[in-house]
Amino acid sequence: MKIKKSISALLAVLFTLSFSGCQLAQKDAGEDSATAHIIGVFITTEYLDLFDAEAYLADQFVGTSTGDVNFSGNSDRYDGRYYATLQAITDLYGSESKTTYYQYQFPDLKGFAFFSANHPDSVDRSVFLASNYDSAISDIHTSIFVTDADERVELKGTLNLSMSYTNKQIFINPVYQTEDGSVYVESGDSFTQGGTTSEGTFMTQTISDTTTKTRNGESQSNANSVALSIAFVYPPEKIVVIQMDQNNEVVKRMEYQPGALPETLKPEATTEYIVVETHKKDAEGSPLVTREMYTKEDDAVSSYYARADGICSKQSTALAW
Repeated sequence: MKIKKSISALLAVLFTLSFSGCQLAQKDAGEDSATAHIIGVFITTEYLDLFDAEAYLADQFVGTSTGDVNFSGNSDRYDGRYYATLQAITDLYGSESKTTYYQYQFPDLKGFAFFSANHPDSVDRSVFLASNYDSAISDIHTSIFVTDADERVELKGTLNLSMSYTNKQIFINPVYQTEDGSVYVESGDSFTQGGTTSEGTFMTQTISDTTTKTRNGESQSNANSVALSIAFVYPPEKIVVIQMDQNNEVVKRMEYQPGALPETLKPEATTEYIVVETHKKDAEGSPLVTREMYTKEDDAVSSYYARADGICSKQSTALAW
């Protein structure tokens, strides 16, 4: 098509200009001075192509009939970053009570958020660390270590994939936050589990960075790390909750569809411990049952369910002993 040929020709001209000494508009020194820290990842099932060549050319070449070129200062759109928007979210409690908080989101991107960013408070706009986690991520742990000279934030979580993700690509895209509060994502690496996959297949990818500054003659460091584990599991078909007494006799047995357990479970008066059975089928279609035991020291039981997209998410049910 003529349009594609024209775009290819314009790209060739643009690259020729850049190599012959003509440069695009550069960021101000003040903009580049803001240090960015890794704060998490944004997981997608497709590659994040963050450079739109056609849009770039449409912005830069303002008069193709005359050959005029406009090297505009709007090059931030093409720096390989996609910036999040800070959105106000209101939760309603009953008919009168409500609370508003702020959250960084990538509204036009399809994926799973897993990051902790400094957010402005809804009341006085002061800054605090808040999390943005998709329900696809399970077993999330955030650790913060602060001393006079150092600050370290560690983020860990697990993405449980059903066998439908075998031989499919998962892209782990790093998310950063600058000192001025801006949050953005960059295109990341892909992960593919090929061949025969069984439950228990497991890998962990860790992304980390450390920056050091000197203020008033004293060195201060900021270290962040994100560890995302990817595990393959057989999708649950049935969850059985069994209440047992002190003589190891069954007090009560309840069956649920995965994801349909109640928010709170009140054990019977004679219940001493609880066994949660997850019924599945292995790669050959044979029945498989895994079991977890919970005692009175536990305040909740965990179970898993397969979402429509093949992600296995965790459901937590509180125990009212």
